[in-house]
Formats: sequence, structure tokens, C-alpha cells
Amino acid sequence: MLIPIVHNSNRLWVDISFGYEREIYVSTSEDLSRCLLKDVRVNAILSDADIITPINQSVGKLRQEGAKITETIERISAAYGIPMSFAEKIINDEILADNRPI
Repeated sequence: MLIPIVHNSNRLWVDISFGYEREIYVSTSEDLSRCLLKDVRVNAILSDADIITPINQSVGKLRQEGAKITETIERISAAYGIPMSFAEKIINDEILADNRPI
């Protein structure tokens, strides 16, 4: 999962992963279960350019294929592991704003 942070007035991206243990109390996990967070691991710290450039390229390809903006945001969020609210803000406020008209 990529999470944006601000350090010295620069946006950086922290690639984190979570370790957890799942306890299932009945026959299926949908009935009753609990996840226990075991650890959080920082896999990498990336610059804004390391993230925005490939996202910009992906957005362009999706839009050329005819993807609607909501579908584009959902697919970028899933592909890059960016929470939906961050993906929406980046795509609307930065990528599409810089590349009008699309």
C-alpha cells in the first residue's frame, strides 16, 4: 500500500505492508472472525516522480481505452495500492489538471 507523506515540504510515498493473523471462530470467515495486526513493514520510500509519472502514463492509457473517470480512479487505486481518496485527488487535481483536455 502506498501512503503519501510530507517531509521538508516535499511529498514522498511510503510503501507499507501489514502482517496479520486471522482467527476464525465459526465454520466460515464471513460468520465471525477477527484479524490481529502483527506488524507493519516499510518496504520503500519513493519520490513523487517515482509514483506520479507511471500513474500519469496509466491514466492516459485508460482514458484512451475509453475508461470513465470513476473507473480510472478505481483501477489506479487497485493497481498501485493507493487509497481511493488519494488516487482521486492525484488524478483530478494533478494529472488531469495538467493534461487538459482529456
